[in-house]
Order: sequence, then structure tokens, then C-alpha cells
Amino acid sequence: MLQRLRERLTLLLIALLPLHAFLVTVLTKLVVGKGHAPLAYLALWKEALLGVILLLIVVEAMTNEKWKMENGKWKIFHFDMIDVLILALLILAIVVSTFNFQLSTFNFFLGFRYDFIPLVAFLIARRVPWSEAFMRRATNVLIGIGVIISFYGVLTAFLPMKFFLWLGYSPAHSL
Repeated sequence: MLQRLRERLTLLLIALLPLHAFLVTVLTKLVVGKGHAPLAYLALWKEALLGVILLLIVVEAMTNEKWKMENGKWKIFHFDMIDVLILALLILAIVVSTFNFQLSTFNFFLGFRYDFIPLVAFLIARRVPWSEAFMRRATNVLIGIGVIISFYGVLTAFLPMKFFLWLGYSPAHSL
């Protein structure tokens, strides 16, 4: 049951994540009107959803009998080349952040949000099984959302500026 819920939430994240900026812009306009900065609670939906997915993974891993401790080690920890590459990317992100001459606390946490969290989430998500049905659906969702985004991208070349202003984009910096 946890696996199915986790997989459905992951499909939702895969489907909506490419539309994040569009959805936040349009929903901010609907909620507070034109000319406002994106609302924080609308902008953080993806982190909240990812947090729920990771929580489900941890609960699933802790309750699964085949991953229980044996000889003082969790059976769930098995490293392969992909894990090594993810860890190398994490180390590279730390090194780049450390030697960044403009490093501030804000920049560090912004980099952490975009560099570390997805890599750590991927590292954790690799610890649990994903069904074949999920893999097929994920592929179909990725292709489908790619087609939609591509169509919208081509369409934007022909749409008037008023359309984007109506959606909530600002002519000052968004377009």
C-alpha cells in the first residue's frame, strides 16, 4: 500500500514539476492579483510533495522485513556505480560552494536547495523497489508532459504579449 501511494505521488511530482513556474505564476495571479511576487506556499509545493515521498520511503524501508538489520548492518544499504556518481556530484557541489567567492549564507542554502536536496532524494529513492507498472507510467508521463511543454514553447512564439500579461507574467522581467 505504501509503495502504491509513493509511486502515485511520484508520478504527480513528475507530471507537475515541469509546469512549476507556470502554475505558480498563474495561481499567484488568481490568489492575490496582478503584479505580486510568487507566493511562498505556492512555490514550495514541490518540496512538500518530495518530503512526503521521502517520508513514505523511510517508513516503507523501516517496516520492510527484508531490509532489517543483520549483523549490525541494514540490508538496504547497497552501493553501486550510480550511488558513487551521486556521491561524487554531492562532493563536487560542496567543493564548488566552498570556493565560490560570492558565498553567503543565503547563496549556500539556495545552492543546497537545488544541488543537494535532489541528489540526496535520488540517493534515498533508489533504496526502495519501483514497480514495472510505475516505470511504464513514468515514461508515458515524461513523454506526455514533454510534448505539452514543447507545444506550449512553440506556441509562445506566436501568442501576443497580452496573453502572458493576462496569465500573470510581468513585462519587466518575465518575458
